[in-house]
Amino acid sequence: MEEKYYTITQVAEKLNLHHKTIRNFINSGKLNASRMGKQWRVTQEDLDLFVQSRESSEQNESSDSFTILKQPEILRGGRCQVSSVIDLADIAKNQYMRISNLLLAVMNGRDPEFQEASINMKYYEGEQRMRIFLWGGLKFMEEMLNTVGLLTEEEKGNGE
Repeated sequence: MEEKYYTITQVAEKLNLHHKTIRNFINSGKLNASRMGKQWRVTQEDLDLFVQSRESSEQNESSDSFTILKQPEILRGGRCQVSSVIDLADIAKNQYMRISNLLLAVMNGRDPEFQEASINMKYYEGEQRMRIFLWGGLKFMEEMLNTVGLLTEEEKGNGE
């Protein structure tokens, strides 16, 4: 059986990440890749191992983690898709854990219309900053932005 090889761009599309992020993972040794000519190639097996290792370690890593909930399909039929980055400052680690757990719960109990939607979260412990990366349709984006708004307003109400 012939092994399937992916380019950095293809891996980035599959994981819903920027191609520079994939290059960083390769350069740091977190993602195995082979040099073919002037380009890097990643096997399906190496990609699967990478995703599994990131999913199992994401709970233990607060300063270098991301979450892959759903690999988006290629857009068809001209449907509207939106991406957004939410940057939350002055977020303590316990607040990050609470907010991220609640957002993951919303994603896991999501409307079937949100099948192609994804959320990635990252916490910068030294800066006490949280970034939330959203990708999906308008209805998904509206629901997630409202949820983040409610969660951050609740934080302010608790004396933050």
